Amino acid sequence: MAMMRVEHQFTASKRMYKEKLSSWGFSKNLKKGTVRGIVRRANHREGRQTEVLVNGTKVALDRVQKAYDRHFPPGTDKAPEDLTPTEMPDVVVQTPASVTNHSQSAARHRIPAEHVWTPSNRTPATDRRHFESDLLQTEGRGLPLTRLMELRKNALDLFARGKNAEAAYDLRTALCGLRHVFGATYPLPAQTGYDLAEIYESDDDPDKADSVLNWMSETHVEEMGLWHPDTLQHYLRIIGFLQASSRYEQAKLLGFRIYHAVRDSWGPRRAILIPSNAESDASSPEALDLEVMDRIFAESSEGMIVSQQLKIANLWATAAIPGMENLLQRLVNQCERHPASLAREALEARCCLIKKYIATGASDLADSECKIARDNLAKIILDNTETIPDDVLTTSIELASLHLQHNNANRCARVVTWTADILEGLVSNFNRPQFEKNTRTAITYFTTVGLRYQEQSSWEDAAPWFERALALVSKVAKCPNPITILLEDAIDRRSFTFDDLHERFLPEIAYIGLYVYIDLQ
Repeated sequence: MAMMRVEHQFTASKRMYKEKLSSWGFSKNLKKGTVRGIVRRANHREGRQTEVLVNGTKVALDRVQKAYDRHFPPGTDKAPEDLTPTEMPDVVVQTPASVTNHSQSAARHRIPAEHVWTPSNRTPATDRRHFESDLLQTEGRGLPLTRLMELRKNALDLFARGKNAEAAYDLRTALCGLRHVFGATYPLPAQTGYDLAEIYESDDDPDKADSVLNWMSETHVEEMGLWHPDTLQHYLRIIGFLQASSRYEQAKLLGFRIYHAVRDSWGPRRAILIPSNAESDASSPEALDLEVMDRIFAESSEGMIVSQQLKIANLWATAAIPGMENLLQRLVNQCERHPASLAREALEARCCLIKKYIATGASDLADSECKIARDNLAKIILDNTETIPDDVLTTSIELASLHLQHNNANRCARVVTWTADILEGLVSNFNRPQFEKNTRTAITYFTTVGLRYQEQSSWEDAAPWFERALALVSKVAKCPNPITILLEDAIDRRSFTFDDLHERFLPEIAYIGLYVYIDLQ
């Protein structure tokens, strides 16, 4: 440095020296007490993305890991919680600023760690979060959204052609990147996770499929809580996945585990995992405790409480837990005693009961309940003269879908067509104060009905609904609209997919069921 100063008149600053020394990687060893404190605080963060500062200097997690391995080799004392070093430096264990300062759209969903760090003595066999480093250690993070969507589409194409290994790798990469952009519970990465589990299941690797689904359960519980409606919906989807894979006993045992969690008052941050084959084989049926059921399903006039009761009851009924017909009938009766506040919930409970009757082959009972449900739906819709709530329309589609499952396609068509005519009548008057909302609602309804027909029947039944949505968009939009292009492409392709929405409209579309927001300006 002296030669540089004398011969070239170049004087290095203290900052330059500091940066050069830092690049050489010299640092003091972390003391045993410091490591103990860092590990204790990191474990309390339960897998969230973490950075460590010691005396204001960032310390890499792999360096902490090496120090932990050095101070606490296998078989030694792992530092009980009540020990605190006498000379503890200023240690901060926190979420990185790059996460807390993320964009508003991503901030609504906490982004899990890219590589969750825990002490290495927690082996893959006992560490539920080993999925992070085992299945998601790919290069998806940092890729642009267009590339991630391309990877996802290519993976699904490969899966359709039977190339499961390549499909799984591409989809893991896409999932890794999408969860970093949006958070693991956002609909697009969540759907990608379900798709990845399906690939593993079809490749005769149910353990990997369960690892994906268990990881998703943990992220749902961490971000929203065990009893959040979206978490319960996630568990309902897992039960459907297990049943579709002919793993009926595991589905039923998972339903019982959720019952145990309610019975034993589990905390909101404790995830319920899929039981193994051995556990399901060793399990035996048990009767539901009537006292517990009375406590869970106590009569209430509060819509939020009743909605949660319905989700739990529907989940157990789907899992084929015995005795659910009586419970669902009880919920129907309780809701109908509060017609002013719980009319929609009563209809939803009746739909759950119809679904159970169809599943058990009780055809006459299903027919009888379907007629009552149709009458109740008509009354609820006609009582809303300005706009129809989204949850009522969701229940309308569910009721129509149940008719289709019950081999009554004509009744299904009558339910959705009558509802669609009412909706279109609400948007016929441009001067209505709710015009724009009603227009969006109608387009969403038509598109959702088309998707259901595409999934459960055929494109021939679905196409008229996409055409109806396209006609309404073209009629009311005051300028060329991207939804017009989306619908035209779907009609030309004879297929409308989940990815169509996100590929063209992220983040312009708010995804609540399938609620499409269009720009009418």
